[in-house]
Amino acid sequence: MKFKNTLIFSTIYPLLLFLLSIKDEDIDKTFYFISNLIPKELSDKLPHKYIYKAKTKPIIKTNTKLDGYTILLQNAFYYRYLILLQKIKWHFLKTADIYSHDHSIYTYTLINGRSFIKIEDGLEDHDEPVLKEQKKNSVIYNIKRFIWNYLLTTKYLKEKSENRAKHYIITISSNKFKKNLDLTHAWEKASPYKKEYILNLFNLTSKEIEILKQKKNIIFTQPFFEDGYLQTEKEKIEIYKNFIKTLNHKDIILKTHPREKTNYKEHLPHIEIFEKAIPSELFDLCGISFNNVYSVSSTAAFHFPITSNIKQIETGKNLIGEKLFKDLLEKRNETKYYHSSI
Repeated sequence: MKFKNTLIFSTIYPLLLFLLSIKDEDIDKTFYFISNLIPKELSDKLPHKYIYKAKTKPIIKTNTKLDGYTILLQNAFYYRYLILLQKIKWHFLKTADIYSHDHSIYTYTLINGRSFIKIEDGLEDHDEPVLKEQKKNSVIYNIKRFIWNYLLTTKYLKEKSENRAKHYIITISSNKFKKNLDLTHAWEKASPYKKEYILNLFNLTSKEIEILKQKKNIIFTQPFFEDGYLQTEKEKIEIYKNFIKTLNHKDIILKTHPREKTNYKEHLPHIEIFEKAIPSELFDLCGISFNNVYSVSSTAAFHFPITSNIKQIETGKNLIGEKLFKDLLEKRNETKYYHSSI
């Protein structure tokens, strides 16, 4: 079969953006490269796919240097394996439109220097790069750089590919990007077939929609421990436990992130937990709104209408996206004040 599109994704949010961006007839002409971090019940529904292995565990969580080197070597062999498969069986990558986020080293391995369409996948896409001091151009440095970039990782492919994005799919304006996809508008103009396909894919039922509509407040959790930004799961749980103490429990629903492994029902037995692997942006598209939306730094919060109060859960740890979330929230509140004044 000739594939028109290829989507590479390790979170479910880009999958929603992709489906809302393509034509109905192209849905079945897509090949998916799916991280094994994506829940199996979702990936099983996509017909043409390859499940690629994410790193065994983030380097930050390794107990010894030996653990870290072992993971590096495992990944180094896997990078080469993916490149070999492209030459043997994935010839369509030469001609298909490639859609992908670009912050995973596996992404660059599959893009392999080709042009691609970059899909937003969280606030890290909007972070400005931090300029690092250039190291001396010594022989030892160049040898180390070669070993790291070409043998242990495929960083050379990142350098080759990162400026090849020919188009962007962005839903939030920032200093770095301008919004070019309005999710509400895209959903409204989507055909009944596409809407039904998306709801079935993510298994969001009409009964669940009605239950969600009865809640006033929602908390979006994030995989800070699973992704290596916190050393222990307990640290992550305490962030939400301490915050929830200030709220009325019966009005809250806690929406977990698909990559999380935490059993929140065990730690927060009095809170209703929603664990399905559903992009939270789909809630607003289905007419589900909340008085208050709480998160540390989830982009999902910004897809609710201006009538919803977005409030940041401050951790004091400067976790990924936390500062940018605060900046975007301040801009949103300024806009909200402006609209309420006219």
